[in-house]
Amino acid sequence: MAESNDEIELSIADIRKLIEVIKNTYNYDFGNYALTAFKRRISKFLLNNNMYRIDELISKLSKDKSVYAKFLIDIRIEITELFRDPSFWRHFRDKTLQTLNHNYQKINIWIVNSSTGDEIFTLAIVLKECGLFEKTNIYATDLSEEILNRSKSGLFPISKLENSEANYKRFNEKGNFSDYYKADKNTFLMNGNLLTNTKFLTNDLTDNPLSKTIQVILSRNNFIYYNSILQDSITNVFHKCLALNGYLVLGIKESLIGSRDVKKFFVENENEKIFKKIDA
Repeated sequence: MAESNDEIELSIADIRKLIEVIKNTYNYDFGNYALTAFKRRISKFLLNNNMYRIDELISKLSKDKSVYAKFLIDIRIEITELFRDPSFWRHFRDKTLQTLNHNYQKINIWIVNSSTGDEIFTLAIVLKECGLFEKTNIYATDLSEEILNRSKSGLFPISKLENSEANYKRFNEKGNFSDYYKADKNTFLMNGNLLTNTKFLTNDLTDNPLSKTIQVILSRNNFIYYNSILQDSITNVFHKCLALNGYLVLGIKESLIGSRDVKKFFVENENEKIFKKIDA
């Protein structure tokens, strides 16, 4: 395994060895993650933690749960800005939520892999501004309590603020994003009241984390990191969780084409990757 300036070379054997140790030690299987992206994240984790051999990481993971907790956080997919893809949020506000408001007295929305919390706070603001905050339950899930704690903290580096402000303005040019946070020199903190209707749950996407049907599943920019086997498995879970005519939202580079369950969904909006469940 050779070291470069910004990446550590990892063989397929290295990755398989790491996956096997994690599976045996922590009962979580990374085996169906897309190999290229997974290798890149592992390499970054090694460098960030001053490790240069996979065996160093394996040894520490095997002995120290705190290393595994940190590994899960760093290996996760991160949504980089609040209100990422403003055109999606406009459509979601003007079309999707209005349909749900007409059809349901209570709306349940599941945010998959809450990561740093960008999607949670964005959704809460959208719901506030269209008068559906009190009518909606948000369920945010991820692999570990550590990740969820970071999600719910609402604390972001100040470097994210400029793009988040610009995205918000493209979503609502008459609104004022500064109503929702307080900033200092290094960070900005989102208003904690935005989480009033959010419940945080650990979940590995192998089953329904809730005891109720869901009207919307937001799983944006997750599938691109999974192989087709895992995509099919997760899509099946999503289908079972969703109410009939409920919405599944993927990332703009993702699709259900090739999925075993593709015929159970109608393409509501191809550009924004919004799909509607049509087959029970």
